[in-house]
Order: sequence, then C-alpha cells, then structure tokens
Amino acid sequence: MEFNVRHLRALDVLRIEGSFRRAAARLGVGQPSLSRQVARMEKALGMALVDRSVDGVTLTPAGLVVVKHAGRVITAVDDMLAELDELRGTTGGELRMAASLNPALTTEFLLGAGWQVHVTRDQDTVVKALVEAGTVDLALLVDDPVAPYRPAPGLRMAVVLETPLWVATPRDHSFSGRDVLRLADLAGEPWLMPSSGTLRTIIGRALRKGAAMPEVRLWGDVETLFPAVETGTGIGLASPLCGAFYGYRVDVRPLADGPTERKICVWRETAVSTSLIRSLVDEHQRRHVALAPVMPQYLHWLEENPAALPHF
Repeated sequence: MEFNVRHLRALDVLRIEGSFRRAAARLGVGQPSLSRQVARMEKALGMALVDRSVDGVTLTPAGLVVVKHAGRVITAVDDMLAELDELRGTTGGELRMAASLNPALTTEFLLGAGWQVHVTRDQDTVVKALVEAGTVDLALLVDDPVAPYRPAPGLRMAVVLETPLWVATPRDHSFSGRDVLRLADLAGEPWLMPSSGTLRTIIGRALRKGAAMPEVRLWGDVETLFPAVETGTGIGLASPLCGAFYGYRVDVRPLADGPTERKICVWRETAVSTSLIRSLVDEHQRRHVALAPVMPQYLHWLEENPAALPHF
C-alpha cells in the first residue's frame, strides 16, 4: 500500500476539521499537499475516502472504516516512538528554549521532568530563526492561522492551543453592560497594541477588516499592556484568560468578529522526544481548561470549538 502513518493521521484530522483548509493548517502542511495525500490513499485502496461539497468535507463509509482502524495503528506507532526516544537518551539533560510567549509554565514543566533549561525571550521571527538554525532545541511562539508556520526538515511542530482574541477593558468601562462586542463598536477607543510580532500582525489585520483603525496610546508586550488596561489608559485585544492568568483586574468581553491566535511549539527531532512534547502540550491544555470556568462565556466557546485544544 502506498501510504503511511502520516496519511492516516491526515485523514483523521480531516474527519475532525471537516475542511481541507483547516485540516492542513492544523497539520502544518499546505492544502495541496494534504489533497495529494488523500488522493494517494484513495488510489492505493481503490475507493473514495472523502466527499467534498460546498458545506465542507465528510468521510465516506470507506473513509470511516480506515479512520476506525487507523486509531490503533497511530497509537501503536506513537508508543513505539516514545520508547525509541528513551533509548536515544533524549528525555533529560540540557535543553535550549526560545519563546515569544511567557515561558513560565513550559519552564516549570521541563524542570519537573528533569531538564536543565536555558531560556531566551524574543520576537516570533527571531524565535523561529533560532530553532531553524539549531541554536535552540525548542521554540514556543504565536502562529498566524491565516499564514500558518511550515516546519523545515528536521523540525516538528505541534499546536498547543488556539484562542480567540477578545476585548480587554477596565472594569468601569462603558462596555461593561455589553455581553458581546463587534470590531465596529471599538472605533474611536484609545488602544493598547503589541509593539511587534505575529500578534500585532493578527490584530492589525482584524482592525483593518473591521474598519476600526485605532488611536494607539501605548505599544508594548503583555506585561506592559495589561497594567495599562487596568488603570484605564485604553483597551486592547487579548486571549480570554490572560487577565485571570496574570492576576489583573480587567474585564475581557467576547468579540463576535474577532481573530484567533494559535500557540505552537517547534522542536528539533534529534534533541527533543515526541513523548515529551505530547506531555507538554497535555499539561498546557490541562491548565488552560482548569482555569476556563472563571469565564463561563469562554468555557462555552471551548465547548463549541473543540479543535482549539487539538489532540497531539
């Protein structure tokens, strides 16, 4: 048969996402590449595996049979790779990490797993360049869902989680009586914006699309912007749980037509084991879900968008 475990994973993700575009983004491949993988499987099996329509993609009865049995194959291969990782001795020692995101949780997890961690903080573009050059072993950064990152040979990528960007305001703001906002509602507000990086690109594109070009009062990172929101300097877009995570007294309200950001990790296959990354992603998602009940609207959003916490 002219297909492998990668093709089986792709078909399963396609079943979950119901869209070649979303499935390709989640897998970190181009949409044409994903289409070719599915076509290769269909040719090898002599049966159609997917039905395409204007409403999306669904699996045929044959496709569902493949996915049902593929789960056991994928689990067995993952277990095998985890054992081989341990034999290679890649489950301890020194690890070099670069992050554009707050690395506190990742660092805590790695230290608990017995690693000696060297951390570098920088912008997304620099973080990607460092892991691609082999200067660091692991990178934690923001990815743009519209232009997803494609890992170079020798690197692997996993989506940690994807979150909507909602409106962060002071607690006494005039929006306090509104359950849901739209970008057009934000026109004329003083804004606080990320000074650089992928998050700035994502937010800027959304504001242009929503015709809500802001008057920016302050540029900075998360640690700078949230205290400014708290004191009433302006508003900004942020992940729903940022205020709760950092302990700031701000309100974060749903934005109906807002963008999303994707947090990813990229690692060198020869330096970091897949089993370690799987455990790291699981821990990030577990902590995230544990904190979500402080914001019922966001908990509901997660229930409506299960792909935001992808299984790795």
